[in-house]
Amino acid sequence: MSDDWARVTGAMMPYAGPIAPAGYIFANGNARSRTQYAALFQALCPQFTGTTTSGSSTITNVSVDYSAELLVGYPVSMAGVPNGATVTAMTATTITISSAATVTASSIAGSICPWGQGDNSTTFGIPDMRGEFPRGLDRGRGIDLNRKLGVAQGGTTISMAANKVSAITGADTTTGSVGGAALSDDAGVTYTNYAVRIRNVAVNWIIKT
Repeated sequence: MSDDWARVTGAMMPYAGPIAPAGYIFANGNARSRTQYAALFQALCPQFTGTTTSGSSTITNVSVDYSAELLVGYPVSMAGVPNGATVTAMTATTITISSAATVTASSIAGSICPWGQGDNSTTFGIPDMRGEFPRGLDRGRGIDLNRKLGVAQGGTTISMAANKVSAITGADTTTGSVGGAALSDDAGVTYTNYAVRIRNVAVNWIIKT
């Protein structure tokens, strides 16, 4: 891979200019053309071919093994698969989806779209970094549990009593939202919650196409 990581398709970076430079677009969540941005589509939406059977929720003969890539729960875009269907389970050669296929066909091209499948045929979703800080995906480390690629998390709130803190309660995990972490004083009294925000400067986030 090139040492210039910002030239790798799908790489995101902060950018101080008001207009995205050539070869990049703003990471603003807008659906993009699968043909105009074919390389980005390939980078963000893992591709495969497989066999669908009408009335079955299992795609068989899957050409690429994605079973270790944490893709359960994401939308599947594929002819004969209902719009909005998501991955519920994967093996080396099968993908189980949340809705049954409507056609029987073999060697059909499909994709899994963590950032959204767009209109399910001509467009796909890209990250929306407007107003957001990025955080490394946990991928089994155990620090930020139950998060998935592209899932946003709300800000943590704290409670303070005369600068005296004795306990932290609640959990800062679950599926994309804060579980209610709070601070209390020696008597166990929890006070009014305050939002926490570090000093920051607004920039544009761009993504390599």
